[in-house]
Amino acid sequence: MPHISNEGHNFHPTTLPSFSRLTIGHKKQSLTSNMSSSESFPYPPLPPSVDAIRILTIEPGTFTDPLKCTLATAPFSTKPRYAALSYTWGLPYPDLETLAQAIASNISPSEPSCPRSPDLTTLTINAHPFQIHSNLLLALLHIRSKTHPLHLWIDAICINQSDMPERNAQVAMMSFIYSRAQKVIAWLGLREINPAVPDPVRIMAIEWEDGTVGDLAASIEEVRKPTSSREPGRSSFDFPRIAMSSYWTRLWIVQEACLARELVFVFGAKMWRFEEVERWEMLEYARKLAKEVGREVTGNERVEARGMLKVVEARVGRHTEAMRFESLVERFVDQRCQEARDRLFALLGLATDIRASAGDGDGLLEVYLEPLDSGDSFGKPELKRGSGTLRVDYSRSNYDIWEEAVKAVFFRVRPITSRIEGLDPPAHERSISIVRTAGVIQAALGGNVELEFVCGTQVTPRPIIQAMGYLAGEITQLGPDYSSLVGSFRAQQEWLNTCELMFNDPHDLEIVRAVNDSYSARILGFGDRELNRITEIRSYGVVAWQGERTGFHPDHAKLDQKYRQMWDDARERWMESVRDEAQDGPRICIGTEHLVALVPPSAAVGDVVVRFWNCDAALIMRLAYVDELQRGGSVKVPYFLPVGRADVADGDGVGNRPANDGRFFIDGADENKRPVWVNLGLGVLQILTASIRTYSS
Repeated sequence: MPHISNEGHNFHPTTLPSFSRLTIGHKKQSLTSNMSSSESFPYPPLPPSVDAIRILTIEPGTFTDPLKCTLATAPFSTKPRYAALSYTWGLPYPDLETLAQAIASNISPSEPSCPRSPDLTTLTINAHPFQIHSNLLLALLHIRSKTHPLHLWIDAICINQSDMPERNAQVAMMSFIYSRAQKVIAWLGLREINPAVPDPVRIMAIEWEDGTVGDLAASIEEVRKPTSSREPGRSSFDFPRIAMSSYWTRLWIVQEACLARELVFVFGAKMWRFEEVERWEMLEYARKLAKEVGREVTGNERVEARGMLKVVEARVGRHTEAMRFESLVERFVDQRCQEARDRLFALLGLATDIRASAGDGDGLLEVYLEPLDSGDSFGKPELKRGSGTLRVDYSRSNYDIWEEAVKAVFFRVRPITSRIEGLDPPAHERSISIVRTAGVIQAALGGNVELEFVCGTQVTPRPIIQAMGYLAGEITQLGPDYSSLVGSFRAQQEWLNTCELMFNDPHDLEIVRAVNDSYSARILGFGDRELNRITEIRSYGVVAWQGERTGFHPDHAKLDQKYRQMWDDARERWMESVRDEAQDGPRICIGTEHLVALVPPSAAVGDVVVRFWNCDAALIMRLAYVDELQRGGSVKVPYFLPVGRADVADGDGVGNRPANDGRFFIDGADENKRPVWVNLGLGVLQILTASIRTYSS
């Protein structure tokens, strides 16, 4: 009988999900994973105990001159003047590969000590060879000035990627680095040039001489706005090419573009300021098309600019509530990055409520949590809310990062009052949203959190998260196990007959038929990984109750005794089922409130399903009464104890989906949403929120 237990404070599932395609200890590649030359390059040292960066200076030259570069240290206390480069390491267009290699061969010949690979070329910095990607070479050649030196901060060059403490500290300071830059230069790539034409480098050099990008370095030195190119019109090929640049798909550029004092876009030899791009006629046209859902777009109308629009709109709204950490993580979860941790780290500089830290994290929070970890009362005063911290450290496990992020969001961040209707006090919003948020953060980190957890990660022993869920139904009938349901015509027909017999009202039958039909189709795609998530959870201290008893901690000694008895009884029933060759594995069930779900083997008729707002996370829990002393004497008080995680059908709009627009509706008069408080440990929260589906918020 598969189960997850925390006896002895470690979770050790006896049946692990299938992770054959995932690995532990993979090579870390992120914003700051870099080329082999960084390991031997003699970096100018950063001063200790002082916030500082390195700045790359590119000497003036023509387009075809070899690049002459120096790298020097600059403490922020000296108020350095520089521009920060925002770009994508890979080429922004596949058709540039041959052209980039031709340019690298002509302008930046390979050093004997640094043999060229297809995507790398060699710079000389401080008289030493340094390998960079071809796209960076293209960017540097275009933004160089004939008359003025250009002072740049570039992540791939200015950070010593082989020095882990430096990496962590510089990434934690990323928001400071980009916001202190005089300009942030967004390199989008360049127009398509046929590499078969004679001397493509000469063509680019002529365009560079005639373009506006040569004014960039002078505008930085003279503290003025740069000269801009003409806006691309409808007949121009520039806008579709710009909108299709892979630049817009990169996660780190969101922060870089939003934090810039002044943002300029460079496309080949052309240059525009953000304020101009934002008002482009073609961008407005693309915005209009994006809003016309379902409208067919054909031929010349088709402009794929969703990635560009997302970044532009993020910069416009950079001071709004849309910049909350959990909103950013969910909004940009599809942006590309090479390292899963960057799905959190790359947004910290932009988030208004979670800050990056290169130190030891939030010491006040850890002190606050110590008595909760040991099972003491929840009744202590809350920490002052405002913003939390997340420690940037690429050597940490994904689970540790997830756990710290969840703690910061739950205990430190202000509630989102706009989500709340009919809720008093508003602070309960954190309890309502935490399960969904934990799932969003876990999804951003990929399967790594789940993988590390099932492989024996040490977790917080006692429940410290007090979440609010609601009773979504009571199991009234258990059906066949998953294997029989999908593999046996007879079992499926018997289950459909059972569903028909359980309901008399035609409207109820209509809803259950629709939900059951939709859910049966969805679970056909389940594999071992999905099925193993529908698991028993044996975790002392996880308990739920109804009513307004917030901030208290139940009597764990009595609840633990009840819990042991519950599982002793379950073990006896399971042994009987084995003798009778009964079904094993997740089973389908139906229940009140049009409930249809897959539940773990130990679920029983009478168990309840506790769900959480705006996601499909669900716990199977069992009612237990505990004697408590009150004024009138001993009273039996009802609690719910955990049985396991369930997978619940949402009904696709036919009666079982919670909160329809992302807001949280708390109304005790709504019988379908009877609130319950649930004390959760972080280990159980991880199990509950692995790969959940979420709804818009």
